[in-house]
Amino acid sequence: MKIGIITFEFNYNYGAILQATALLDYLRGIGHNPLIINRGWEDDGEGGGNFIGKVVGRLWSNKLITDFKNRHWDMTAPVKDQFSLNSTLSNMDAIITGSDQIWNSACIENMGLYYFGIDALPRQKLIAYAPSFGKNRFETNKYQIDTLKTHFRKFKAISVREDDGVSIMQNVFGIDNVMKVLDPTMLMDKDYYLRLAGIKDLKPKDSLAYYILDNDPQKQRWIDTLSRNLGLKPVNINKPEYNGSSPIGKIRSLRYPSIENWLKNIAESKFVLTDSFHGTVFSIIFNRNFLTFGNSARGNSRFESLLSMFELQSRIIINPNEITLPVKEINYSKVNILLHKYRKESTDFLLMALS
Repeated sequence: MKIGIITFEFNYNYGAILQATALLDYLRGIGHNPLIINRGWEDDGEGGGNFIGKVVGRLWSNKLITDFKNRHWDMTAPVKDQFSLNSTLSNMDAIITGSDQIWNSACIENMGLYYFGIDALPRQKLIAYAPSFGKNRFETNKYQIDTLKTHFRKFKAISVREDDGVSIMQNVFGIDNVMKVLDPTMLMDKDYYLRLAGIKDLKPKDSLAYYILDNDPQKQRWIDTLSRNLGLKPVNINKPEYNGSSPIGKIRSLRYPSIENWLKNIAESKFVLTDSFHGTVFSIIFNRNFLTFGNSARGNSRFESLLSMFELQSRIIINPNEITLPVKEINYSKVNILLHKYRKESTDFLLMALS
């Protein structure tokens, strides 16, 4: 079956890229032909249409990221307008919307209802796999809510990534038949990511990997404190490298770590400190001891929903002053049993939806 995937294809963020990669590979593995819809006429909701968003996106769009996507993604020809979008979608047997925060109401400002699969044809199987609303509320106008209430009834199957997503679907849109599933990255196991990172023999190093999206002095103090307490070397896995000698040359040569090195730094660490959803996800996948700083600006409910699935609620830190030392080790034998259970439920959902 030819499947079009609607997601953040131009979001140069490790989690966004890896969730799309995992969904593509899972669907290929069960015999389908999935393609990312290459929507090229607007910026993603997270980058927005503003100048800063475009500059950041351009700095991220380096050869390492592009090469990774070229190796692992199949995409449609670039879609430049509504006519070419309709033409591209008409070639698909099914449309999957997801994953990531594509149903965050902030995306509607730039993209309308595109991420909700509003352009799908009646004959196509329309499926939502693990989209996230980002927060515990959905803010838009009554017309769009009423439009979506009608549109959601055209879906063959709807799943979301968080508990709040289930509540929003039920309470805002009146859709009760909705399932909570794993983020696509968790459909694949640790060995898949070790191969992706080029690791043949995993040997953890004495390092504390930290992936912080919104740094501040308090978080930095805890990075220093924990690394000293644990006797580990702190490694910033989101640090750009510069090769130029002049200021302009440095900006032009800005390079963030490759996808492979980002994965490798988490896999080879002994502890992870992060305020990122996918930083938390990969700590679990690689069975690493970790703490997650709550990120209220980006939405704490995403972390709470994820961690509650694995009975790891104690790993989220809302107030950094509440961290107690020493940090306990995580019992991953129990976590892995739960991960296997939720992975089967999530893959069963996709198999049912595509049948």
